[in-house]
Amino acid sequence: MNQQSKKKKILVLGCTGSIGNQTLDIVRNLPKEFEVCGLVAGSKKNILDSLCKEFRCQGALYSESGIDGIINFIKNSEADIAVNGIAGAAGLIPSIEVLKANINLALANKETVVMAWDLVSYIAKEHNAQILPVDSEHSAIFSLINQAKKENISEILITASGGPFRDFSAQQLKDVTLENALS
Repeated sequence: MNQQSKKKKILVLGCTGSIGNQTLDIVRNLPKEFEVCGLVAGSKKNILDSLCKEFRCQGALYSESGIDGIINFIKNSEADIAVNGIAGAAGLIPSIEVLKANINLALANKETVVMAWDLVSYIAKEHNAQILPVDSEHSAIFSLINQAKKENISEILITASGGPFRDFSAQQLKDVTLENALS
């Protein structure tokens, strides 16, 4: 991006989580290309306040505002792209609202894909917005579909991410049971 180009405005949903932190690190490293236009956090209000100061953010929202507050915040963000790092089913409505606002969606919320892919992909097309996979499972699935072509795929099985075990050592993983994984 040259000096004359406009910075891309990023809205970060779930800014205090892992995906949010990684997104903000990218902005820190590429300040001439990106600016944060909004931050949403579900917890860690003190970190949200600190991030607002660091990024001189025009707007921030803490989860206490509820889903209506998040929807209005998205609509008024003027973002070029929104990174959705909100965990679980709570990330579905924000994904939909981002797309309805004609904002490109960098999606890290796998529940959006699992629960409502047909709906969100339809909304994206209807509002001329793109969905960009930013989580490892999404990227793998999108790469597979692009390489193998959709018409050649009859089924894709998604395994559990193993999130509770991500910090386990190789030795600890040897003792993990099916019951541990299912809980």
